[in-house]
Amino acid sequence: MTHSLTSERSYFKKSLQFLSDYFLNSNDKWKAWALFFGCVFSTLTMIGLGFVLGWWCFPYIFAAFIVKDTATLLIGLGAGLLISGAMAGLNYLTNFLKNELYVNWRCWLTKKIIHQYLNNKTNYLEISRIYSDIDNPEQRIQEDIDKVVDSFLNLSLGFIDNLSNLVIYTVLLSLAGGSLSFMLFGGTIIIPGFLVLVALGVGIVTSLLGYFINRSLRESTNEETIAQSNLRSDLQHIKTFSEEIAIEHAEKYYQNRLENEVDVLSIKTRKRLSIQNETASFNLFNGILQAIIPVIAAAPLYFTDLITLDVFYSAGYYFSMITRSLNWFINSFETINKFQTSLDRIITLQQTLEKNNAVESTKNIIRTIGLQNENLIVRSLDLHLHGSNELVIKGLNLQFKPGIHTLIQAPSGTGKSSLFKAIAGTWLSGEGEILIPNSLESVYFLPQKPTLPNDTLRAVLAYPDANCSYFDSELISALKAVNMESLADKLDEQIGFKSLGEQQRIAFARVLLRKPDWIFLDEATASLDEHVEEHVYCRLKELLPKTTIISIAHRSTVRHHHDNVIFFNVNKKKEVKVEEKPAVFGII
Repeated sequence: MTHSLTSERSYFKKSLQFLSDYFLNSNDKWKAWALFFGCVFSTLTMIGLGFVLGWWCFPYIFAAFIVKDTATLLIGLGAGLLISGAMAGLNYLTNFLKNELYVNWRCWLTKKIIHQYLNNKTNYLEISRIYSDIDNPEQRIQEDIDKVVDSFLNLSLGFIDNLSNLVIYTVLLSLAGGSLSFMLFGGTIIIPGFLVLVALGVGIVTSLLGYFINRSLRESTNEETIAQSNLRSDLQHIKTFSEEIAIEHAEKYYQNRLENEVDVLSIKTRKRLSIQNETASFNLFNGILQAIIPVIAAAPLYFTDLITLDVFYSAGYYFSMITRSLNWFINSFETINKFQTSLDRIITLQQTLEKNNAVESTKNIIRTIGLQNENLIVRSLDLHLHGSNELVIKGLNLQFKPGIHTLIQAPSGTGKSSLFKAIAGTWLSGEGEILIPNSLESVYFLPQKPTLPNDTLRAVLAYPDANCSYFDSELISALKAVNMESLADKLDEQIGFKSLGEQQRIAFARVLLRKPDWIFLDEATASLDEHVEEHVYCRLKELLPKTTIISIAHRSTVRHHHDNVIFFNVNKKKEVKVEEKPAVFGII
């Protein structure tokens, strides 16, 4: 019980910190407060005008009908129209201020989460490697942030509106309704504030009924959201790997998988819709009931001449406003549930992003940059699988010398690519030391499947730089060097679909533009024809004579482009024995 209470307090504290962050720590915090209080002030002013409408205008109009006085009726109608016009203007102002706050807050929060997501390699890498429970971070960033901001503003302003109305119309109904007295067993029974008690009773009872009807809505909504995310993720996977799926004739596999996920989604959706159907039916019955009860409750007071006819009509309006305010929570259940679901998803993502390391270890891989030593050195390197202590490599020692092109050979699964990732600083689980000369900018890594953003060819060639600083002549020369001169006149067109071989050639064009001191090629020519591979290596060595090439490749055709061949001999304990030979004697 104590643990549960502590968890609830901790959750409430985290939620409060998350929701108040924009108002306390952003550069726009004063503007945010001004917009929010502007919304509150406009809402309260609108409520005040509603009070005037209910307390003076409506009874005035009802009285005009009773006495059949046209002049009185016109005065009441004119005043009512003026007040209604003012309320409409205030409603527009409230929505304008709320929308401005909504856009600003959503923009700030989205940028903050994106910054946390991409600021540290630990974050987006470890989420994809380890945190399988963090499903669809892209949906959390795009959709859930929007739902949290929009729902919070609607709920907070709605709470202020309905709480104020509840207080005002409770006072008005108590002044109008008076007390009900009747004879029972020879005595007089007096019920003070009869109409108020009835209104509060009806509102509370219907609110409780609504709560029990909706008690599982949050859980079912969350389950449906997860099912939708899984389906969307698999559809995206098909789009990303469409070529591979087609070649492997895996359509039936994905069809069965997607059909199963659609069935799961249907079950979750039916569960949610069933609860929503119960809610809708209850709300319909509740609306009809609340139209009848004020008439029934006020009738004894009118029949005993305790209230006049104009008060009778007004009491019905006050009654409906009280029950409407109490029922606001019922009508907002779905919004509250979606808000809580999205808030949970965003807070969970943010907490994960704020962790320095996903896997705690007593030692870390130490990368030292910019030493006077011109060699790139790996010392006593141990690499573990992420999320476990299982070894990939143990006790690896290597030294790469500038100008000595090196080919690394080893069976698949012995940690060659993991070594490159450790040098790049993206393999985070392990221990040892890596010494990199000069700077990080002097080292460039080319994976087997390079990244091609959905952008113009100019931007793709400059990637990962945010802006292209190269002249057109430089870009065109790089394209020609990799036999892609056909794209020379398409620099400002969208890159579009490219085969894996074309992607690899574009990646080599990037290398020619960046001119790094060290280039690490991880099967970077695996999708190229042998004659294209030969051309690319030759042009790379010709145009970048000061660049040292370190390659991972299984093809024997690349051996003669290197000076040395390094073999990894790995025993059952994952201990690595390095054997280095001149490339001319290397046996593949």
